[in-house]
Amino acid sequence: SGEERQPGAAAHATGGRRRDTGAEARMLRRLAPRATRPKAAITMKRILLTGAGGSAASNFADALRLARADDPMVIVGADVKPYHLPLAGTDHNYLVPRADCPDYLDALNRIIEREKIDFVHAQPDPEVEVLSRRRAELHAKTFLPPDETVVLCADKMRLNVSMRRAGLPVPEAYVL
Repeated sequence: SGEERQPGAAAHATGGRRRDTGAEARMLRRLAPRATRPKAAITMKRILLTGAGGSAASNFADALRLARADDPMVIVGADVKPYHLPLAGTDHNYLVPRADCPDYLDALNRIIEREKIDFVHAQPDPEVEVLSRRRAELHAKTFLPPDETVVLCADKMRLNVSMRRAGLPVPEAYVL
C-alpha cells in the first residue's frame, strides 16, 4: 500500500503513515520465559484501543500485555489528540476525528479494515457513548453494556437515584 513506518509520525485514519511503537511489547516478549513463548504460528489478536494516549487506555494496554505475554497480539491505538499518540504504547497509532464528528465512525471502520481489527475497546466516555449507540455500524466486535446503561452511568446523579430506588447503598448526593 506504499505506507512507511516513520518514527515520530502518527497515521491519520484517512491515510498517511503509521508509527511502530511496539518497543515495550518486544521487551516484554524478550523477558517472557522461553517455555511460555508460542512454538507455532498463532493467529494474533488485533485490538483497536480508542483514546489510546490517555492514562486509562495506556493502563489497559499495559495490563493486556502483562496478562497475555504468552499470547501474541497487536494493539492499535486511535486518539483525537496528536500529542497523546506518542504516549500510547501501542503497536500502530492513528489520529482520528472527535467522537462527535460525523466521520468518526467511518475513520474507525477504515482502521478496522486496514489493520484487520478483531475487537474494539473504547476508553474515553464520549467514545464509549457513541460506539454504544452506533455499535451496529462498527465493523468489529466490542464489549459494551446496552446504550441505556451507558447513558445512565454517564449521569452520576441519575445513576445515584436509580441505585437508591433499587435498594442499593449509595452516598448522599446533591445537585449544586
